[in-house]
Amino acid sequence: MSRLFIWLSVSSATIFILVIAAFLFFNHIVTAPSLSVSNKNIYIPPGAGIHKISQIFYQSHIINRPLLFEWVARVNSYEKPIRSGEYFIPKGASVSDIIKIIQSGRTVVRKFTVPEGLTTYQIISRLKQAEGLFGQINNIPKEGELLPETYFYSFGDKRTSIIKRMKKALTEVLDKYWDSRQIGLPIKNYEDLIILASIVEKETSIKEERARVAGVFVNRLKKGMRLQSDPTVIYGLTGGQDNLGRGLTRKDLMEPNPYNTYSFVGLPEGPIANPGKQSILAVLNPTKSDELFFVADGLGGHRFSENLSDHNKNVRHWRDLKKNKIDLQPER
Repeated sequence: MSRLFIWLSVSSATIFILVIAAFLFFNHIVTAPSLSVSNKNIYIPPGAGIHKISQIFYQSHIINRPLLFEWVARVNSYEKPIRSGEYFIPKGASVSDIIKIIQSGRTVVRKFTVPEGLTTYQIISRLKQAEGLFGQINNIPKEGELLPETYFYSFGDKRTSIIKRMKKALTEVLDKYWDSRQIGLPIKNYEDLIILASIVEKETSIKEERARVAGVFVNRLKKGMRLQSDPTVIYGLTGGQDNLGRGLTRKDLMEPNPYNTYSFVGLPEGPIANPGKQSILAVLNPTKSDELFFVADGLGGHRFSENLSDHNKNVRHWRDLKKNKIDLQPER
């Protein structure tokens, strides 16, 4: 009896030790660092099963035991399901860490930033190159229909969804601020607003100057003067698809086209870019002054004047700077 008791005791102890050892070994391989030596973004498509997911991680050289991953994932999936999406997997993440990450639903958030003043052609070109976006763009938006801003998205989103959001964002800005516009503006509707705001956007990149530049153009419109804006001429020559690559010539300024504001009074037939919110607000509430002219000052900004005589002096100053090859900031 005593021998049987001893044998049972030894057997029980052995089994207990083996169980503990197995648990410790299992815990070790489950919590041990993965093979990945760098951070990686991994996309789990909708409807992917545990086997498919294990193969994704295996083929991405993150795990080396796909069967173990599947077993642990199946056990844990009863507590919390695995969600589709793009996930950030830090280097060295263990199997346990990875499963927690893909159960969390905290997917990678990507962003698409549109600088103010880009043309629709330029925005669409960037959108086509943005990583993680899919789908064709069959209907190209018109110039001035998109609001430059930063838009967040997830891997797998459609490019058209970003376009819809850019359009909606612009409409929201126009609806919100239109009624707060200055009284007496020569701006009849949203279209006029976007046209003039696009010109202001292309004329200056200095925030503090926008309302002042807008004021000059508003004054010229009220007086029936030609806007004589170089960016409108450039857009008429390039269609917004490329940089001109050279300076404007006298022939360029004299050649009529629907955008050449040297050749007619009033606004061009359409926007020359997609203006940002600040340029839109500048046109709605321009600086009140008698200024009718401005020219580059060589420092990235402009010199403003109320009459042609002073303007010509400012132009001569600009030409002297160019002639003497002083370190100038490029004209926009």
